[in-house]
Amino acid sequence: MRIFPLILAPVLSLSVAFGQVDSNSITVTASRGPSSGQPDQAVFGVVVTSGVDTSLDDVIALLQGTGISAANLQSLNEYPISNGSSGQATEALNWRFSLTAPLAKNKDTIAMLTNLQATIAKKNNGVTISFSIQGTQSSVQPQTCSQSDLLTDARTQAQKLADGAGVSVGNILALSGSTTAGTLYSSCLLTVKFALLRY
Repeated sequence: MRIFPLILAPVLSLSVAFGQVDSNSITVTASRGPSSGQPDQAVFGVVVTSGVDTSLDDVIALLQGTGISAANLQSLNEYPISNGSSGQATEALNWRFSLTAPLAKNKDTIAMLTNLQATIAKKNNGVTISFSIQGTQSSVQPQTCSQSDLLTDARTQAQKLADGAGVSVGNILALSGSTTAGTLYSSCLLTVKFALLRY
């Protein structure tokens, strides 16, 4: 059986796929990105600074009405703060929370957090609150990758590449894959090595 070598550029379709050909096989990598919807939520970072004697329950009570609960706590850090001209340092706690809110209600969420910030400042008890928008996300969770869909994409792409040399795609010789998942991004890759067959 004689196989003709191929020199082909990567071809882009619904998924991204790259191919590499040797004399008896073709290796294709197919990928699919996230299948979630458009961003419709803002992600706020909310930081409460308090004394070391403050408990999580105390902080959650201060944040009552915001929708922030203990489940939203991202990190807790202890750090020294200067005590003005005396030069003595005291310890403080930084409670970092994450809050998601609909983009359509962004103005309302900012107004609520600004009012809470002013209310806490008026108490003058050493507790402060700050916040910022850290990004956006979709309320639709990314769908998990389907290996069968990726395999179909890879076989289709491999056949397109093989057609140019007058050969066809045969059995799978090897395959490997990876998935990267996160709050803001997810993707899947599948690399498949197919045997090449003469028509």
